[in-house]
Amino acid sequence: MTNRPQPPFPEEVLNHRLISGLSMEEAAHLLHVIPPSYRRWESDTKESKRTMHPAIWELFKLKTSEDWKGFLIPLEKRVPTPELIKSTREGAGLSMAAAANILHTGRVTFFQWESPESDVKNHRKMSMGFWELLLFKLNKL
Repeated sequence: MTNRPQPPFPEEVLNHRLISGLSMEEAAHLLHVIPPSYRRWESDTKESKRTMHPAIWELFKLKTSEDWKGFLIPLEKRVPTPELIKSTREGAGLSMAAAANILHTGRVTFFQWESPESDVKNHRKMSMGFWELLLFKLNKL
């Protein structure tokens, strides 16, 4: 089993946003979340125990780097449907486990993302942040 990276500390998220010159609202928009969700990632209070997922932290650092400049997601790939997620993964020659590892998540989660939307017991929608990171990383492989 691969050791997954740890979530960032709230002060790391705050410092990265400030160094990048972004407001909280801009950072939330960049990561496809609502501002209250983003705010919790910077909050270091006992009431707010939500931490930023390591894959979203990686995406945040990528999207504020020079590596991201000019990376555009094609219009036909902007909505991560189960079929598109599966065909993208298979097109890259990756198993579910390998794709899950790229996104610092588990194989079961990836299975849920690829399950048909009609399978209400197993389907789980992939967030745009995870989708963007997957496309970016596969473009770089």
